[in-house]
Amino acid sequence: MALAGDVGGLYWDLEQAFAASALCTVKLDLSFRRELSDDYGVAEGWIDVDGARHGIRAHAFARHAVLSGSPGVWSSQLTLTAAFGSQRAVRVRHDFPGSGALRELTVSGDVSEPLPPLTIGLDGDRYTPARIVIGDDTLVCEPHTRMAITRPLPPHRQARVTFGAARFIRNGEAGFGFYEYARALV
Repeated sequence: MALAGDVGGLYWDLEQAFAASALCTVKLDLSFRRELSDDYGVAEGWIDVDGARHGIRAHAFARHAVLSGSPGVWSSQLTLTAAFGSQRAVRVRHDFPGSGALRELTVSGDVSEPLPPLTIGLDGDRYTPARIVIGDDTLVCEPHTRMAITRPLPPHRQARVTFGAARFIRNGEAGFGFYEYARALV
């Protein structure tokens, strides 16, 4: 069972969102087949929502991308994971101050390189990215959905984290995936 609503933005106020949502039955059957690596391949199957079945076939990661960050205290942090079909996937991690890495999965293997300079264009506030550009138009991230939460950080710190689905462009090739952008508050 799940709650379904037409306007996801209502979930900032749970009581309002619950009142505007309907209870529905959801069934899901997915399988994962590895392709470029143990954790990148194809997710395939179906989802059934209140009797309406939809097929699913998408390039996917089997687990969250955990890339090494700086061990010190950071003021902002960025993580991206993007699929560009069966032949290419990209993962990015950057801590500021600190360093970052760009990892690319291709049929030739898994290559990691230092992160080129990046620019984060913010959308109306200093926590929500509207566009992220890495290198000379090497990788562009255009967030399509946004959710913001507050996450505790050691020692006695907090960060505002914005994450969601995004469209990516890498050297003219379009792909899709997820981004997470965090800024320390205290």
